[in-house]
Amino acid sequence: MASVAHSSCAREGSNMAIEMLKTRINSAIEPHWSKLEQRERVLVSSLAGVVVIALLYLIFWRPIAVGIEERAEQITAQEQLLQLVREQAGQLQALQQQGGRQPAAASSGSLSQRVTQAASSAAIEITRIQPQGDDLLVAMNEVDFNQLINMLADLQARHGVTVVALDIATAGIPGQVRVRKLQVRG
Repeated sequence: MASVAHSSCAREGSNMAIEMLKTRINSAIEPHWSKLEQRERVLVSSLAGVVVIALLYLIFWRPIAVGIEERAEQITAQEQLLQLVREQAGQLQALQQQGGRQPAAASSGSLSQRVTQAASSAAIEITRIQPQGDDLLVAMNEVDFNQLINMLADLQARHGVTVVALDIATAGIPGQVRVRKLQVRG
């Protein structure tokens, strides 16, 4: 019961503050408003309406419209990347299935050398190589997805390297990916 009484007192207090504010604004505007001719009053009222509409547009509608446009562009970029991934998924699966066969070239050079050689022939810059047991962890910044798939195919076909895991993310440019982790064995 006490909270209901407290709530109604708070409402009455805020209503009273609003009424006092209205009274102050009216007392400040009324002398100027009464000096205006009817035509000027219509003009000022129309201008106030236009200003209110402009403020509503700038405060509410414009940010929403810009946000919708940005999301549509992001969706388009994601759809393009998804299409590229789908186009290359079959090729990657076939390469992973072939990973069990090791060609004769697999014995030439260390795993790190073979990965570096395949990346340089595909014009891909490796940002980090880290050994992990028998495997090698590789990271790359922005890489063209098709170049990455071609490099993986080269690693498996010519160098006898098997892809154990691949973690990629979009790079913000359609067709470009960031390789967070490429784990290879060979």
